[in-house]
Amino acid sequence: MYRDFYGLKKKPFELVPDDEIIFMSEGHKEAFSTLFYGVIERKGFIVLTGDVGTGKTTILRLLKRSLRKRCIIAMVSNPTLTIHDFYMYLSSLFKLGSASRAKARFMIKFQELLELKAKTGIHVVLAIDEAHLLSPEMFEEIRLLSNLGMDAGAALTIVLVGQPELDHILSNSKMRALRQRITIRYHIPLFRPYDTRRYIIFRLQKAGARRLNIFDYDAVELVHEYSKGCPRLINILCDHALLSGYAANKIVIDADIIRDSARELELAGPAPQKRKGFLGRLLGM
Repeated sequence: MYRDFYGLKKKPFELVPDDEIIFMSEGHKEAFSTLFYGVIERKGFIVLTGDVGTGKTTILRLLKRSLRKRCIIAMVSNPTLTIHDFYMYLSSLFKLGSASRAKARFMIKFQELLELKAKTGIHVVLAIDEAHLLSPEMFEEIRLLSNLGMDAGAALTIVLVGQPELDHILSNSKMRALRQRITIRYHIPLFRPYDTRRYIIFRLQKAGARRLNIFDYDAVELVHEYSKGCPRLINILCDHALLSGYAANKIVIDADIIRDSARELELAGPAPQKRKGFLGRLLGM
């Protein structure tokens, strides 16, 4: 609706992941490098955490693309499976055949796969997204599954990806055995103001914008404050602002449009500035 008005070839702030449009902040680059290193060095367990909408799944998808010639990477995106369904799903992902859907049969076939790939130098990776939703029983199954990788000469790396609650879950004393196998952890930070500015310009460029000042400086600053540096919220707020700007016939998105959009989206406002006392004003504090 607003694409022609702002000279865009497509909507710049779509929520649907696009593997051709991946913005890498310093935090994302470090997250990717950490996962890449962990897999290449065949670390047993890797934990990646981040707030909702910070790009954890995007990092996983990029990792899978980057390592597809060197590894077999299976991604489980729905961890709320029963144990039986979990092994059925893994059988499908690793192409072990329907006969391996029973747990015991799966273990035999999976062990054979790990040993075969170890001989050919191909590493096997199991990545579980939304891992903070795993049940205690599933955590134990995954830990026991890692034993097969150890028996096959560190042929299996397991990547657990989830929200910050995952760290809290793993800190439980009942998770001690699994926690001791975690060799690498990384938490994706939220965008800094500089990252938010770069991100908005990047998305506009990828959308074919003829001008990159569609959002003025104050608008960008407010986008960062309302979104708290969360990429998903930046997308939602900016998309709403473009629609609102189009409806108001404004070719530049200013701070007022961002405030109105944030209010309609019910986003919490920026923290109020503290009033300076006499001594603070005197000293410029």
